[in-house]
Amino acid sequence: MRWLIFLFIVPVVAASPISIKEYPNASSHAFIFTVDDFSASEPYEQQIAGDIISFLEEEQVPATLFAIPERMSPMDIPASFEVAQHGFSHVNPKTGSVFEYEGLTDQEIKERITQGKAMLESMDYIIVGHRAPGWSLRKDQVGLLKEDYLYDSSMRTSSVDPFEIPAYWPDLTSFICTKSGCSRFIAAVKQEFFSWSLRVWPKGRPVVIVSHYWGWEKALKDEAGVAYLREFFDEVNKEKYWKTTLHAYQEWTAKKQAVTYTFIQDRGKLIISWSECLPGLTYEVEPGLKVESSCKSSCKENTCVIEPVSSEGPSLSVP
Repeated sequence: MRWLIFLFIVPVVAASPISIKEYPNASSHAFIFTVDDFSASEPYEQQIAGDIISFLEEEQVPATLFAIPERMSPMDIPASFEVAQHGFSHVNPKTGSVFEYEGLTDQEIKERITQGKAMLESMDYIIVGHRAPGWSLRKDQVGLLKEDYLYDSSMRTSSVDPFEIPAYWPDLTSFICTKSGCSRFIAAVKQEFFSWSLRVWPKGRPVVIVSHYWGWEKALKDEAGVAYLREFFDEVNKEKYWKTTLHAYQEWTAKKQAVTYTFIQDRGKLIISWSECLPGLTYEVEPGLKVESSCKSSCKENTCVIEPVSSEGPSLSVP
């Protein structure tokens, strides 16, 4: 009896004869590290900002730096990093709270966002992303950004809108136990939960980690803080993550979504073609399917031919 093996194009489904890896270089997840409240308007702020960047460069982790426009000045940022926008001043003009947009009209929010973007761009930063200070942007207000940005990362829950890239809370630096005093037991429990949650992260969802400038300032001055950060990034670097920025992730995802596939059945062979090759994207035959040769694509080849081992082996069908 001949077995029918059906072909499905679904990212990372182990039972499929063909898998299309979700991220470049067959990475398991996209890992995106972000730093909120990034500031560099005063010499001491520039020193801390430089220390944060140097630390991340040593760990080979690029980052998206959400800068407060009113607290920024021009500085050299590595090409592997991204500067994105974090409101205008991080201060609510009506209440003085850190929830900058809370209680403001859509027009007032739009004015602050537009003013902040212009300020950062006047410093020669390329601004395509935004995150609301204090997460103070409502879901129905995200549309205020779509005309001028590629993405928004102001939400902490999953979204079906590809423009919105949710972030994972809590802040990495918020539970580091330093000499300033805290419960080392509670800190250890929180750190273990944080690490566990990354290990079970759903495939297909980017891992967007939140940290804050002020948290880094505290941690980098303390041996325990530095030790935990080193330990965390050691664990990250052991995983097969695609470490990137929100800008690069959004651009690559948009290209991947534009790829279309064609299936042709020809004399027992199944021919799969795709409209565009993306650098680093892997198309491969699952190991469980016995075929004469493995089939992987490169940007010079955008056709894959699969054939059964013999007439007695499995046959293939177009879905």
